[in-house]
Amino acid sequence: MTSPREIPPEELGRKLIHLASSLIPLGYWLAGRDSTIIVLGVLTIGLLSAEVLRTSTAWGRRYYRLIFGAMTRSSEAERFTGASFVFLGALSAVVLFPATVAILAMLFMTLGDSAAALVGMRYGRLRLGHKTLEGTAACFVVCLGLALAGGLPGSVALTGAATAALTELVPWGIINDNVAIPLFAGGVMTLMMAARVSFLFPQVLWALPTVALPLLIHLLSRLNTKVLDFSSLQFLRRMRHHSIRRLRWRHWLVILLRTLMLLLLVLLLARPVVKGYYRGWLGNNTATFTVVLLDDSFSMSGGTRQSTQAGWRGDQQLVKERLSALFSHLRTEDNQGQVTILRLSDARTIYSGPVAELPRVGEIANLGRPGYYQDNLAAAIDTLSSDSFRAAARLFANREMIIISDFQTHQQRALRLLGQDTTVWRDWHFFLLPSPPQADNVAITGANVKTTIPLVGELMEVTVTLRNTGRRAKTKHPVQVVLNEVRSGQLVVNLKPGEQKTVEFQVAPAEAGHQQGYAEIERDDRPGDNRFYFQAYIPAQVRVLLIQPAGHSDTFTGAALQALSQANPRIRLRIIAPSDLGWQPQDYDYVIANGLTDMPRLLPRKLNEFLAPGGTVIVIPGRDQAGSEALRALAVQLDLPPMDPETQNYSAPLRLDRKALGRS
Repeated sequence: MTSPREIPPEELGRKLIHLASSLIPLGYWLAGRDSTIIVLGVLTIGLLSAEVLRTSTAWGRRYYRLIFGAMTRSSEAERFTGASFVFLGALSAVVLFPATVAILAMLFMTLGDSAAALVGMRYGRLRLGHKTLEGTAACFVVCLGLALAGGLPGSVALTGAATAALTELVPWGIINDNVAIPLFAGGVMTLMMAARVSFLFPQVLWALPTVALPLLIHLLSRLNTKVLDFSSLQFLRRMRHHSIRRLRWRHWLVILLRTLMLLLLVLLLARPVVKGYYRGWLGNNTATFTVVLLDDSFSMSGGTRQSTQAGWRGDQQLVKERLSALFSHLRTEDNQGQVTILRLSDARTIYSGPVAELPRVGEIANLGRPGYYQDNLAAAIDTLSSDSFRAAARLFANREMIIISDFQTHQQRALRLLGQDTTVWRDWHFFLLPSPPQADNVAITGANVKTTIPLVGELMEVTVTLRNTGRRAKTKHPVQVVLNEVRSGQLVVNLKPGEQKTVEFQVAPAEAGHQQGYAEIERDDRPGDNRFYFQAYIPAQVRVLLIQPAGHSDTFTGAALQALSQANPRIRLRIIAPSDLGWQPQDYDYVIANGLTDMPRLLPRKLNEFLAPGGTVIVIPGRDQAGSEALRALAVQLDLPPMDPETQNYSAPLRLDRKALGRS
């Protein structure tokens, strides 16, 4: 084992100056690109001019020897020194490459090249021409550490470090490695990042150093070469320029083939791919099954204030821009793929077919135009989970889902459930394209009349639901209710970001008939959700049909309705038994089924006839077992919501109309 060698003082001084060149990328990071180009350009032109004077005039050589003679190599007496190439290489990197790549390329030149020279001179034993294997390995390790510390992906960092080490190893002759290292390493890293080259299993790339095993074994075998003395070398002299040279070429060819085999094996296991437009692991020649979910709910119809000259720009315009970019990418990169586009309000398929036949962006945007709808991401996911859809998706190796939405709170819950279903969506890649968040926005998500039987001059309860979808807390935010263009009530609410509240208003209708009203708040970043309309029908005379068993005439419901009808002439009440089916649906505004204990076969059909044109049925559950059985029979006929699993009954009265039962 040989001891470390001493580094000549003049070489140590040169490398210290070379290490000090790391101030160039530091200055670039602090001063910016334009200032760095100006400074480096001036210094490079000055140094090159000085080099010309030094190599072409006697007085230039004389003054140069007085100042820098101790640090100048003999080989640089008649040609340019490394200092000029340092500034030329740094200037080239700043001009040609992005900031991160340029800084790393310059550090490869200053720190990596210095590490190779110092380690090679002190510890190098395995010669590679004029360089050493130990120095090349040191350059690779230093460059790899710099690239990883700079935030580059592992594959790009490994490739850039390997390029820098190989560039330092190769004797370029007319081009100095101070120019070659930043140019080649920076160029390779820039191309990899621009081409979006990546690997499915990048951790395998850490096995790349094994590629050097054939060369390392060859160099180690040369250290163990035995020297044998011959009595005569006359026959070997004839072989010197023929057989021995041919044998050397064969040895190097075998080493090269073994190295390439290991390199290809590592790349095969790492599985290199080219990333798609939306950062999916897409290959250029592999068709993709793409699903696009368009949010057409009311919250997507507003405007979004952006710091552009366009001023107010609607979310619909943002949707068109994203669809245009997506369609352009698919037509260019994945023309053999399949696309399915659904809207979230009703999970309806807008388009399903090959990429080559995609319609225009405007047609898709119009079919998915936001309206007075509520999104239903869960229903869309159920549609996509069907057996037929999954069978169509299995025909494609790449499967992607792109969701364009403003991602309200309930959608985020659905997305979490989507991520948990690994059986259906295990091999899918998801891309969420959200609308820009608003700093100041409160949305009215609902306004409903809660009073069961509204009357003229009587207080009617209206509930308004608000949600703070912005990033700022709202204090004493005013909300008002307007009925028939008359402000009927105003309150203030406090809302934290993401918080939802429901407030109640008491409104007294002044006249009978169809009343139109709305809840309204102050204008903010999204004016489209600052108003929510509702309607209420105030009959001039309320016709109520109470269906209850004969023995229930003394119940609270029956007694309260009879007292109310006697006190208010606008209420006309009729009480019948469940078996009495002679009533006509058009003669009544409300039907109340109170404490049913038996269920005549034709009663559900009669109630359906009453509900169809817009009537309202109020079901008050009974407390005994017979009442539960009667309600269970009614639930089957009217598709009522599920009962309480413990009591097998309803815990509160049910108000049924076409909307509640899902009728169209």
